[in-house]
Amino acid sequence: MANSTRVLAAIGMAGMLACAGGQSDQGAAPDASRITVFVRNQSSSPVDVSVMYERSSPQRLGTVSGGTEATFSFFYRVGTVRMVVAYVVGRTSTSNGFVGLERGDTLQLVVPLQRNPELTRHSP
Repeated sequence: MANSTRVLAAIGMAGMLACAGGQSDQGAAPDASRITVFVRNQSSSPVDVSVMYERSSPQRLGTVSGGTEATFSFFYRVGTVRMVVAYVVGRTSTSNGFVGLERGDTLQLVVPLQRNPELTRHSP
């Protein structure tokens, strides 16, 4: 009976850690652990937007319809990021290189009609 109690306790602890997202930001304000991205899609095509930290695979944030705006967020990690824009109807392009991040930053990604996406960073 004692073993089953330990197993249940271990499962409960694993579930709590999974819900917390493995976050270890002690004492940080809740919003400081997230980076907000404002996306303005000026093209007529819908785009899928992903974030990619240096040396990692892209993490999909969502789709922005042509001629609309959307807001996404992702967890802050130390390092630099690149926003990846994949046009639903064909070609893929990226922002203007990697951007360094600080806790609580906001990013603005503009997808113009003809050129590569433009990414700017705003610190709190």
